[in-house]
Amino acid sequence: VNQMEVWISFGIMPLFALANAGVELGGIDFNAQGASMVILGITLGLAFGKPLGVILMSWLCVRLGLATLPKGVSWGGVFLIGLTAGIGFTMAIFIAELAFKGQEELLGLGKLSILLATAGAGIASLIFGRIILKPASPEIAKLSPTDVERSTEY
Repeated sequence: VNQMEVWISFGIMPLFALANAGVELGGIDFNAQGASMVILGITLGLAFGKPLGVILMSWLCVRLGLATLPKGVSWGGVFLIGLTAGIGFTMAIFIAELAFKGQEELLGLGKLSILLATAGAGIASLIFGRIILKPASPEIAKLSPTDVERSTEY
């Protein structure tokens, strides 16, 4: 990985995304009516609801025989993918803008909650990935992404 890619991936792109998210921190009122429910609902939905949905649907599909885990993928890996589902804020901000149209104080809180939940999911994914993921076995490491995808049955 060259030095420029690191700066772009971990510096410039996140700043660009944040700037385009339209979050104005100056007008946020934590005392607005319903503020705590907005913060709690959005944070729990993104940081726990989305990962839980991915994990439970994956488990259900495997349990019902509709799918199998790809070669080299464990349930820990599925959990990690579930955690990463909490990352991403563009659609969540779009939905918040629709939900809180005309309620600027709640919209600001919603956007801030979305960004914090996304950051939390990203950090949790990095930490969990470092702890749980082991280097692939030599047999699995030889597989191309296409081979791994083909090993999935559904």
